[in-house]
Amino acid sequence: MKTEIQAKVRAFKVEIGNKYRILGEIWLPSEFLTEKCLIWVHWMDSRGYRSLNLYKNAARFFSSRGYVVVLYDQLGAGRSRPGRFAFPRRSSLHFIKVAERAVKIVREEYPNKVINPHIIGIGHSLGGVTIMEAVKRGFQLKAAIFLSTPPSHGRATRRGIIREHGYLKYLVFKILAYLDFIPAVLGKPLTYKLFGFRLYYHEIVKELLQSHAARLMKKYPNLPMLAIFGENDEYIEEEDFSQELPHERYPWIKRVFIPQATHDMVTHQEIVFKHIVDFLNSVN
Repeated sequence: MKTEIQAKVRAFKVEIGNKYRILGEIWLPSEFLTEKCLIWVHWMDSRGYRSLNLYKNAARFFSSRGYVVVLYDQLGAGRSRPGRFAFPRRSSLHFIKVAERAVKIVREEYPNKVINPHIIGIGHSLGGVTIMEAVKRGFQLKAAIFLSTPPSHGRATRRGIIREHGYLKYLVFKILAYLDFIPAVLGKPLTYKLFGFRLYYHEIVKELLQSHAARLMKKYPNLPMLAIFGENDEYIEEEDFSQELPHERYPWIKRVFIPQATHDMVTHQEIVFKHIVDFLNSVN
């Protein structure tokens, strides 16, 4: 009978300038069978990677199969405070620093095994944009995996606000967002609470609404990609992919549609993990 691979969990931190730091943990299997290091970037939630049991369960699942797994709180979320939440263009720099720290730890842990582990970026929702912004900066990923990442966060945000508050609230939001430069000039920018964060309206307009995963995914045909989304996703519709990323034009992006799954993917974790394993096995 095959013995299950055990993993030890090691905490780490990455300094961001003189004021801030990123905190996370790396799961190190007793047998590093795959030479692949999976770095998970959590969705937009002020609680960080502890906001869903999905992330910890993923770390247990994949480390028990010989993968190194990295979880970390993005700046401004979870334990990576103080600091304002870092949107993808900025957080991609932090992702690169976390990856460099992970590689150093892997080399220390397995000195006779691997020199350059293969880095796989796994982004949940907005986290998917972060890993592609890192690729845009020149960071070399072996593959990219997207969980519930909308092709356009502008469209997804609009859909979410209308669903939760109605179309009138969305119109008010949009007007205030584009007038925010006035109070911002006076030193009193307007704020809007979103996913546990108190954000400035101008941040939402310049960063969140401009986050467009599909535009980045189209540019890298040599990067293996897997996009997983659910039938009951509150922010994404299947037509979003067919319009933005038609398969006949972008065949390198593998798509997986999971019936009844929602944006958080929590109730369909086993299916999600299986699809990821199948995809990783195809990445050489």
